[in-house]
Amino acid sequence: MSTTEKDESANKLINMFSEFVTKHFAGSSQEDTSKDEYNYEGIAKSVDIDKQIFTAVVLRPNVVDAHGDIYKAEVVEEACHEYNTICRKAYLQHLVKTDLAEPVESYIAPADFTLGNGEVKKGDWVMSMKIKDDELWKSCKDGVFTAFSVGCKGQVEMLDD
Repeated sequence: MSTTEKDESANKLINMFSEFVTKHFAGSSQEDTSKDEYNYEGIAKSVDIDKQIFTAVVLRPNVVDAHGDIYKAEVVEEACHEYNTICRKAYLQHLVKTDLAEPVESYIAPADFTLGNGEVKKGDWVMSMKIKDDELWKSCKDGVFTAFSVGCKGQVEMLDD
């Protein structure tokens, strides 16, 4: 597949995802501004306009995530370190490996700090990606993408309520 075909495929996926978000989450769009930080209330995320770098929390230990899962701090740290040494790839929506984004930082937060309009907590896995595609970058700025998501397999342990 040529570079042009890959770019067209990635752009098609971005457009399909954007249409999906608009259709299913209408009314929750974010205002587009040219500021370095956007008003995503409570979301620990930031965009660096000049460098086209998107930074957000990947995984927070000891809290319920969007899928109802809880990860121990040791598991989050191990996942971050394995990603850094083994994977270091970007995927769009867990489906399509892409070279339109490249990880430039991935680490466990050593202390609490503010990122955008949210808080990063000590122990959070934080990642920064250099976005190399204009449409994908616009999606990051417009709030279509507000975070990273971990794609993994693991051992599940059911917890009592």
